[in-house]
Amino acid sequence: MAVSAGFIVVALLAALAVGLLGFLHSHPSSAQAAPAPSSTVARLGADEQVATVNGISIPMREFQTFLDKERAATLARYPSGSSAGDGEAFWNRPVDGVTPAGYLTRTALADVVTTTVELQLAAKYKLIADPSYHSFLAAFQAENERRARAIAQRQVVYGPMKYAEANYLDYVTGEYAYELESQLVGDGTLPATDNAQNAATEYRRLIDGLASHAQVVAQRTSIIETGGCLVTGQCTR
Repeated sequence: MAVSAGFIVVALLAALAVGLLGFLHSHPSSAQAAPAPSSTVARLGADEQVATVNGISIPMREFQTFLDKERAATLARYPSGSSAGDGEAFWNRPVDGVTPAGYLTRTALADVVTTTVELQLAAKYKLIADPSYHSFLAAFQAENERRARAIAQRQVVYGPMKYAEANYLDYVTGEYAYELESQLVGDGTLPATDNAQNAATEYRRLIDGLASHAQVVAQRTSIIETGGCLVTGQCTR
């Protein structure tokens, strides 16, 4: 039986198509065979414990406050020399054996320790009931609510209409420092002096000494020290 040329061409094309499909199935493209690695950056929940200082829990929300505070100084200390200075390579590139991520994390931890021992001292002298950050946040929220009510009632409000969290922490620790200086001089812990600068210096020396002897357990700081979340600066999810 005669077979037309057109039929032969169609059959050959069909065979080639089947063969090509089989080859593609057995030889996937590099994009299909090796999916791109995940770009997910590790972050911690706001209430997750990053460390403890003298047994007091340090949540990520508190630690983030000090990361934010020290970020600009860290960038100034480690100039990148390019507009891409915030990249992950920058944060993990050692300079004299210390990466910018490591420096920022440890500096923030030192700040946390200093603040915590100061709050502990304020609790010891009955200026506050609880030195935990949870207690501070309750006071912070209450103060902003008080200011909002006063503004709504057209009452005089000194200072900002609403505090930012970091600013309120600076404010209350400054207030505690003033009160503590007086009480510490009164009970003989600090020497009496008529010079305000000397009094402040003695107070800071006392706080630094307490911080240097504090029992610090860093539990989750290594997640931050990898530098991934520091590219954007937001290490709290």
